[in-house]
Amino acid sequence: MWLLPQYILSGFGEAFNAIGQNEFFYTEFPKTMSSIAASLYGVGSSVPTLVASFILNAVDFVTTCKL
Repeated sequence: MWLLPQYILSGFGEAFNAIGQNEFFYTEFPKTMSSIAASLYGVGSSVPTLVASFILNAVDFVTTCKL
């Protein structure tokens, strides 16, 4: 229950960031590259998730390793 405000604020921040980032890419890229501009948001949000997954797996491996 105490995480609810954090998740709500994080959701609002992600939504506002997505809108602003897409608008920025569409205004800065030429019209012929609009599909690339649309896909950059997906790449920008998937890379940190991949890095977090690697960190989590590394921490899990180190803390459960029985030497």
